[in-house]
Amino acid sequence: MELFRRILKQSIPLVGISVVISGILTGDFRFPLGILAGGIAGLFNLRAIVRNVQSISGSNSQRITGRYIILSTFRLLGLFVILFILIWKHLINVFGLLTGLTIVFIIIIKEGLREARSM
Repeated sequence: MELFRRILKQSIPLVGISVVISGILTGDFRFPLGILAGGIAGLFNLRAIVRNVQSISGSNSQRITGRYIILSTFRLLGLFVILFILIWKHLINVFGLLTGLTIVFIIIIKEGLREARSM
């Protein structure tokens, strides 16, 4: 959970700065909202993955059940539907969405490498 907190502490300010800078540079609301939606989607998905892994590998050490598979499927399906509707209604820019997801992904990779080096 500490790794998730470090990722969160780095991602939120970086996504926020990116939203503000892109809003100033583009003068449009779709690209910054896309970055924000991508950052939120990336962090939401990471949090759900962390919770699933912790519940499986916790002290009671349960096996992967159908419940986890179904919940993960519905989480991904819900995320896909929400992002699809936002793109379809032209409320967010696709490239902004990819930028937000990329920011979070790069921080995840960076912190993962940092954690692997410390082991």
